[in-house]
Parts: sequence; C-alpha cells; structure tokens
Amino acid sequence: MKPYTLFICLVSLLSCSHQASKQEIIGQAQGTTYHIKLYSQDNINYSTAIDSILRAIDQSLSLYINNSTIFRVNQKDTIVGTDSYFQQVFIKSQEVYQSTHGAFDPTILPLVKGWGFGKGKTLTIDSSMVDSLLKMVDFNKVTMGMPQQLELHHVLKRYCDSAQIEINYLLQKSDPNIQLDFNAIAQGYTVDIIRNYLNNAGVENYMIELGGEVFASGNKPNNNLWKIGIDKPLDDPGKRELQAIVALENKAMATSGNYRQFYIKDGVKYAHTIDPKTGYPVTHNLLSATVLASECALADAYATAFMVMGLQKAKVFLLENPNLGLDALFIYSNAEGSWETYTTNGMKDLVQDVN
Repeated sequence: MKPYTLFICLVSLLSCSHQASKQEIIGQAQGTTYHIKLYSQDNINYSTAIDSILRAIDQSLSLYINNSTIFRVNQKDTIVGTDSYFQQVFIKSQEVYQSTHGAFDPTILPLVKGWGFGKGKTLTIDSSMVDSLLKMVDFNKVTMGMPQQLELHHVLKRYCDSAQIEINYLLQKSDPNIQLDFNAIAQGYTVDIIRNYLNNAGVENYMIELGGEVFASGNKPNNNLWKIGIDKPLDDPGKRELQAIVALENKAMATSGNYRQFYIKDGVKYAHTIDPKTGYPVTHNLLSATVLASECALADAYATAFMVMGLQKAKVFLLENPNLGLDALFIYSNAEGSWETYTTNGMKDLVQDVN
C-alpha cells in the first residue's frame, strides 16, 4: 500500500570459510515484494521458515483471504475470535491511534472502499455518503479482551474449528458495520516478526525490506552500514529517482506518500491517504513522510499518521513527543511548487542528499 523505498547494497561475495556467508531471499507477499539480505556463520537456509511466517501473517491480517482473521472480523458479527498476530497488531494500532488522537485509525476501511481505493473498487462516494461512512470510523468502538463471561465454547466452535487457530482474546465491535484495515501497519509489523525470528536464530547482520518498510541490523562484512534510499515523490509510477540515502544501524524505516497511490477522475486528483476525521482524501502539501523508529510497525503507522496530519502538525507532534524516539524526513511542496525537505535533528547525520 505504500511507495517503495530503494535500498542500496554494495556487497562483495565472500568465499573464505571463516567469513560469514551471504544469503539473499526474494519473493512476494502481502500484495508486494520482499527482499532480505543476511550474513551468518551457520549456512542455514532461512527462506522456508520466513515463507511460513509470511503465510501465517497473511492468514491473520490479509483482507483478501476469505477465512483470515481480519476477514472474519469485518463481517457483521460483533464478537470474533482472534489470533496472536492480530492481537499484537491491534495493540500497536491502539498505541498509535491514541498518541495521534485518531490521525491513525484502522477503522478507515469503509472510507477506503468508498473512495475507490479497495481492491477492484471504483469511486462511488458523495458528501452524504461520506457523512454516513464516518459513523463507522472510530477505533474506540472496537475492544479486545479475554473471553471471561462470554460464551467461549460457542465462539470457538463457530469461528475456529476450520481455521485451527489458538484463541487468546476476543474482539468486540459496538457497531457491526465497523471494518478494520491494518494495511498501514501490517507490512512494518511483518518486518518486525521476521527480525525477531532472525535474532532468535543468532543472525546479527541483516536487512529486511517488505513493500518499502525496512529494518537494518548490524552491518555488512566491510563494516559499512546498510544504506537505504528514499524516493523522490514522482507521480509517474514507471519512473524512480532517489531523493536521499539513509545509513541505518539497528533501526527501522518506513515511508508513506501520495505520489503513487492516487487516481484522477473528472480532472480531480484523489490521494489514497484519507483523513479519518473529515472522511476526505488529504489535500495538504506534504508529499512524503519517512520515519525512523525502533520498531518497523511503529515507523509504518506513524508515517501514515504524519501524511494525515500534514507538515506543520507532524512537526509539532515530533517536537511534543520526544519520548517516542521517532525521527523523520518530510518532503513537501512549497508555495512556488518546488520540493523542500525537513529533517529532524536525530536523522540529519544519517541522511545523504543525492540531489
């Protein structure tokens, strides 16, 4: 769902037995591509395990798998059993929803569909429909808790026999029409899960990229840091140029922008970032938000939230919330229509401008 970042890798193939061997894993998942580079001493092939992780997360969070957890959540039932991946993403989403005062809101799906950004959707919306759909957008109307007094046996039998998933928590919606969309955090979260797997396997030096969301750990054998590119916000989907290169060490990076996810109808450009409070696509001058964080899920979610806020509100948010440990690079259009960048102090030394 997000524009891809480019990653720059200048890696020599290593043949000496005492040196770490390089492994590169490339594939498709979550409607996009992934690319993992790692160096390890054990020569274990990690691709099969990573592929299993990706399939399991799809079974939880994909909107396009008919028996996935989120697909079942988005039906009319008000109480639904969930799995551990869903629970973790829900909790992370609550954290960002609360801190951004609703700029990040996973209940945005009815508006996403209404504005024609869902799979196979076309523009069907007008002002009266926006008002109607806004009533379904409120993450406060969704809660998750232990079964306790709920009829757990009924829920387990109805929702989980065929899926064979372990139920720890139940999700409850106060409005059955509410639908969730974790696309603005799921790819970053998936990067974190793969990262945890590699850490537990003893792999220290790696770069994981999924749909442009990245985590870089350690460094390359030449002791150089991983270098990740940030795209220029070009509207042409077939053209890609770098705005900057970021040197990453044990950090996550995610980018969100409106320059590739949009369409034009009757001369009007509709961007895919929708403000959950107004119900309309954003129209401000912020073109791209790149966020550094300790976790890729948070970098992913906050990048989306900043695109909703716009430049000035995002800058104020970062200044008022230093405890979150976020850094950012914003690309925006000035009054003359030229591009400018704003970079937080903690990120300035990591960024190389390629203009």
